[in-house]
Amino acid sequence: MPAPSPPQGTHALPPPVPIASAANAGTLPAQLPFPAQAPSNVIDPVRFTALEGMVNQLAANMNTNMAELMSMLRD
Repeated sequence: MPAPSPPQGTHALPPPVPIASAANAGTLPAQLPFPAQAPSNVIDPVRFTALEGMVNQLAANMNTNMAELMSMLRD
């Protein structure tokens, strides 16, 4: 007995087309610059000061934790 064939009018649908490629058909996508590509001579003093403060705080915490660890090991 032959295998049943699919009903007439049914067929596989083509793969979906991403919206971005349909909207930009025939055009190249715009290249957006990455924030890391900003000129190296631009320094935000407020952010720099905030980062410096965070680094100093982490260093102080590390020193405190190391001193506490050393005192625990001595006991």
